[in-house]
Amino acid sequence: MGALTGGRVVDLPDAVGHPAFPTTMEALVSSSRGTVLDAARDALERDDALEFAVRRPALLAPLLPTSIRTVRPPTPARGKGDPMAWYGMPGYAERDPGRVMGPDEEVSGPRRTGGFELWLACVTGSAGRDLSPRDLSPEEAGARIFGYTVMTGSVETDGWTSLGPCVVTADELDPQGVVLTARVGGETTAQSAIEDVPWGFPELMAHLSWNRDVCPGDVLGAGGVRFPSPVPTESVVEVEAPGIGVLRNPIG
Repeated sequence: MGALTGGRVVDLPDAVGHPAFPTTMEALVSSSRGTVLDAARDALERDDALEFAVRRPALLAPLLPTSIRTVRPPTPARGKGDPMAWYGMPGYAERDPGRVMGPDEEVSGPRRTGGFELWLACVTGSAGRDLSPRDLSPEEAGARIFGYTVMTGSVETDGWTSLGPCVVTADELDPQGVVLTARVGGETTAQSAIEDVPWGFPELMAHLSWNRDVCPGDVLGAGGVRFPSPVPTESVVEVEAPGIGVLRNPIG
């Protein structure tokens, strides 16, 4: 597990130097409460931090999610007996967390629709259930967000999903200011402003937790926009988010 700093990838467990410090991103997300992130920040601020830089690192998918969901457009309420039927709130599409790719990994062209989608995604840092906004302030719900990353994937929900190039911790990024830019073959094809989404990530997380558990490592994507289709094979799809970076995947 590494941390991007000063243009280098630092081996974070080695830099911290404590045997109890997490050695994987999944473990870091699960234990991110308390002093764990403070220890990471302190290690990266030391003068000798770059002594732990990794030579010739390869960026992989930043984490293996416990689940992946994306926001769908809102639908009318389905009845007071349905806790997921808040009027005007969105539904969610489930994606396969077992088919996660990383930066620069070749992905397959869509089998049926010829389309791709992109999202800004939050990573959940703590467990919860029934996190109703009536009982939980946006600040309290937001404190359950570990960080943010870029996500793209085939339109088919059972297809691949790509995450990266990194996860930026929640204290370092205001998602409402993010504009996603998609490029195919170097040409801009689509943009999505997160501020246009009528719900913030804390509100979406609270809604999602009704009658179900939210777990550390869950990924929730919002601000979805579809690439113009079809995307030619052997082209390169790029999604850029200021403050996070560029997620790049060649199409096989």
